[in-house]
Amino acid sequence: ENLIQSYRDVNPNLSIYLSIPPPLYLILKPLHWTNYNIRNHTFEVNELLPDIIKSISIKNHCILVDVFNALGGKNLTKPQCFTEDGIHPNDLGYNLIAETVAA
Repeated sequence: ENLIQSYRDVNPNLSIYLSIPPPLYLILKPLHWTNYNIRNHTFEVNELLPDIIKSISIKNHCILVDVFNALGGKNLTKPQCFTEDGIHPNDLGYNLIAETVAA
């Protein structure tokens, strides 16, 4: 929130966008290897982070880009949008992200 305010201090008319990142599909696609420490934070990313970012966005009058729900949300309904690691979107996922940002 301090970062948002620092930008607003410089330009009070600035439109600030906050994005809820894509969900993690590690539950559906477990890996035997990974270099990503995020594997241990699936609950935080999928259950806590979306509500935190939404709250910050509302409180600070930011524009919310909900990539999380566009790519399946808490119910993980779009595994076809991710690469086999369950973390990174594939071409279909990136297209949905682009459509969500453009909307």
